[in-house]
Amino acid sequence: MAARCFLAGLAVPILVLQLIATSNAVCCVTKTIAFDLTDPTDDCKFYYAQKWKTGCKIDVCDDGFQPEGFYCGNGKCNIFGCQCKNGCVTGDPVNATSNYFGFWNVDNVRRVFVRDGQ
Repeated sequence: MAARCFLAGLAVPILVLQLIATSNAVCCVTKTIAFDLTDPTDDCKFYYAQKWKTGCKIDVCDDGFQPEGFYCGNGKCNIFGCQCKNGCVTGDPVNATSNYFGFWNVDNVRRVFVRDGQ
């Protein structure tokens, strides 16, 4: 029992140190892009997106593509999506998404900031 308490007591400081160590790190997170569909019969799922407000939203990396895992690193990242090996995927997510979907029925591509539950 004492050994479990000791190990549990070590976990908290280690986690705090990890958070402090990554506070200045570059993190490779997705960006939320929203767009409108010009064809009323079209559906967000055809664009790998979700229905959102009056249009669609999709989480992409800076190159406009969805991440292969949870984060947008060029290599493995830590559990917070930071300190990725070989840095982050680069680009302009709005232009990349617009260029990728541009010839379909997509309009008004923009970056949005979404809180959880919206």
